Amino acid sequence: MSKPPEDNDTPKAPQDIVSQIEEQHSDAAEHSEQVMAIYGDGLPYEQSRLMNETRFYLTQSADSMLEAGKRLIIMKEHEPHGTFQHLVENDLQIEPRLARKMMQAAVKFLSPRLASKRNTFSLLGKSKIYELMLEDEDDLEELAEGGTFLGMDMDDIERMSSRELRKVLRDRRADDEAKDRVSSDQRQTIQDLQTQLQRAAQLPPDEIDRELREEAGKRAWAAETGLRGQLRPALQALSDNGNTNGIDVSACIAGFVNQVELALADIRLELNIMPSESLDDGMDWDVPPSASPETH
Repeated sequence: MSKPPEDNDTPKAPQDIVSQIEEQHSDAAEHSEQVMAIYGDGLPYEQSRLMNETRFYLTQSADSMLEAGKRLIIMKEHEPHGTFQHLVENDLQIEPRLARKMMQAAVKFLSPRLASKRNTFSLLGKSKIYELMLEDEDDLEELAEGGTFLGMDMDDIERMSSRELRKVLRDRRADDEAKDRVSSDQRQTIQDLQTQLQRAAQLPPDEIDRELREEAGKRAWAAETGLRGQLRPALQALSDNGNTNGIDVSACIAGFVNQVELALADIRLELNIMPSESLDDGMDWDVPPSASPETH
C-alpha cells in the first residue's frame, strides 16, 4: 500500500496558484507605488519622458545628478531587468557602475532626513557626493546643519579636493575596520580563556597552574614580539625620516612609548605587581614551583 503524500508534497490547486500570483503582483504594485510616491514628483510612469529627463540631467550639476539618479530608480522599478540594463547602457550610454552610484546617491541624499539639505550637499559637486554617500545619515545631517564630521565642516570639505576627501574617508574606514578586528580578537581571546578556565576547573591545581602559565607566556611573548619586531622598526623609521627632513618627532615617539608604558603600569597596578630589581633575575618565572630547581 503506497504512502499517502504529505501535506507539503500535495500539489497546489489551480486556485491556490492564482492566489499566490495575485499576491505577488499586489506586493510588486505596492512597492512601485512607494517608489513613485518618493521619487515620481506626482507624475505617472512614462518611460520616454523619464529617458529624456535623465539625458538632460546627466549634463547638469550635482543636484541634477540626484534628479537623474531618482529617475533611474523609477525606471529600474518598472522595467524588466534586461530592458533596464539595455536602456542604461545603450540608450543613455551610462556605465552600470556609474548608474548604481547615481541611484545610491539619490537614495541617500533624497531620503526624508536629508532631502531638505540637498542644495547644501549639491554645492560640493558630484565627486564629493559620491564619496559621502556611504556615510551614516546622522553624520551627514549634523554636517549639513553646521556641525563637523571627522573634524571637518562643510567649508573644509568644500575646500578639499575629491582625492583628499576620498583619502580621509578611506583612512577612517580602515581605522574602523582595524578597531573592529581588534575588538573581535579581544572577544575571541576572552572567550578562549573562559573556555580554558571552565575546562581547567576539572583538573588538579598544579595542572591548572601549568596551563595558565603556558597561556600567559604565549601572550607575553606575542606582546614582546610585537614591540620589538613591529613597533620599534616603525618608531625608528619615523625618527630617521624626522632626522633626514629636519622634523622634530621626539614628542610623537615619546607619546607612543608612553602609551605602552601606561598599559603596563595599569597591569602592575591592577595585579599589585612590584617592579623587579633586575630584569635578569627570575627568568624562570614561567616555571611552576614544583618544577623549579630548588624543589629537587
